[in-house]
Amino acid sequence: MTDSQPLVSVIALCYNHERFVREAIESVLNQTYPNIELIVVDDASTDSSHNVIEQLTKEYPQIKYIPLEKNIGSCAAFNTGYKASKGDFIIDFATDDILLPTRIERGVSSLQSGGDDVGVNFSNAHIVNEGNVVLNKFYETNSEGKALQPPPEGDIYSMLVKRYFICPPTLFSKR
Repeated sequence: MTDSQPLVSVIALCYNHERFVREAIESVLNQTYPNIELIVVDDASTDSSHNVIEQLTKEYPQIKYIPLEKNIGSCAAFNTGYKASKGDFIIDFATDDILLPTRIERGVSSLQSGGDDVGVNFSNAHIVNEGNVVLNKFYETNSEGKALQPPPEGDIYSMLVKRYFICPPTLFSKR
């Protein structure tokens, strides 16, 4: 690992995402950023998610797979993956979401250029249906793609506990 390419741990949580898990995992593996640790935690899915993930680990042996024997919920499942992770940066990722190919590269760049005062990066997101048709964006934008009501910047902690303004699948943070 170099300072210019720190390790990014993507902790991918799965619970009954059989229809989406392959595309989600492949969106992580197909990033333009090279130094990624992918940890998939299956929270005791009752569908065939486990079979899909097992097949993916055969195709992509770099995937760290943690199948849980009983459902413990998202927070505890994330903590299980977090304990197994080694990255300088963390993405809490659900396996019914996808990352655009440059998401990790852009997130690392943003966090590195922000220095020690910046610990979180987030972005807009497309809300899509099961057929990948874009229904909306998390933040409404104008024709130039600028948010009509930009999210707060700076020390956002107190604002964040008062209202929901970060789309969770886009959250990227320093360890």
